[in-house]
Amino acid sequence: MKKRMVMVIIVLLLFCLFLRLRAEKFDIIVPDRIEIAAGEAFCVDDFVEIKGNKRGVTLEYRDDIDINSPGTYTLDIIAEKNGETIEKTATVVIMG
Repeated sequence: MKKRMVMVIIVLLLFCLFLRLRAEKFDIIVPDRIEIAAGEAFCVDDFVEIKGNKRGVTLEYRDDIDINSPGTYTLDIIAEKNGETIEKTATVVIMG
């Protein structure tokens, strides 16, 4: 009886751990291509969506975009949470 109770507790703890780890998963959704008019206000946050558990996710943006100069630019988005990193890249086209 005692062994059975211990086994039940272990199974329940493992199940709870599985649910917690699954709940921590996240992803970022970013369009492949973003087009804006030259000189137009541009906020990267308007184009990035976090899916899953958002709590504790930090976003970092790396770019060399000049919103006043027509051309094609690269935007790198890095999301980090609890040591897990997701990186996505978008092409930003500034149209003149």
